Amino acid sequence: MKKIAVSLLSLVLVMSLSVSVFAAGAFLSSPSNNHTELVDYDFTDDDCNATLIITPYGERDTLDEDSRKVLEEAYDQIAGNKNLGDLSDELKDLAEKLGVDVSNLAVSDLFNIGYEGCDDHTDHGYTVKLKPEIVKNFVTVMQYVNGEWIVVENAKVEGGYLTMSSKYYGPVAIVVEKGNTATGDSFPWIYLALMVVSAAGLVTVAVMSKKKTA
Repeated sequence: MKKIAVSLLSLVLVMSLSVSVFAAGAFLSSPSNNHTELVDYDFTDDDCNATLIITPYGERDTLDEDSRKVLEEAYDQIAGNKNLGDLSDELKDLAEKLGVDVSNLAVSDLFNIGYEGCDDHTDHGYTVKLKPEIVKNFVTVMQYVNGEWIVVENAKVEGGYLTMSSKYYGPVAIVVEKGNTATGDSFPWIYLALMVVSAAGLVTVAVMSKKKTA
């Protein structure tokens, strides 16, 4: 009986930790658990010797203080809003053009695009190829620029890869339509299973305690 109780309580702990993959607001899941991989990039200036760097939200502590604060500010805005349309009029317009309900859009990943190694990088834009963990139901990409969210109009997904061109650096959010994405449909079942296992663990502990006092 004791082994059963320990096993049940261990399962409760594991499942409780798994709930951290979900996030509040307009996130599809916690960006701390996602990783968009850098595949290739080019700068608009052929003489630029910089290195493009993708920093996942979960690794934000590796950024300089200013960049980290901006990325966390971007996170707070998304986490604090259920409707991404409240963050960007451009996204509202795009959703209307695509015939998509803007309230059904979510951010599947958030990361920072930065660089290092160039002395004068002011006018150096870039084209980047990325491999996100979630590409199904892709809609667009937004960038957080000077405290506002803008839509990257040239962003597209082909063959599982995301390509985009921009002149801005900083927070980037991948926007998808909620539905049959990799993590979008499992949320209620995780909580249901957690409650069932928790209840079973409490019953087992109660039975053991009753036997000891008998």
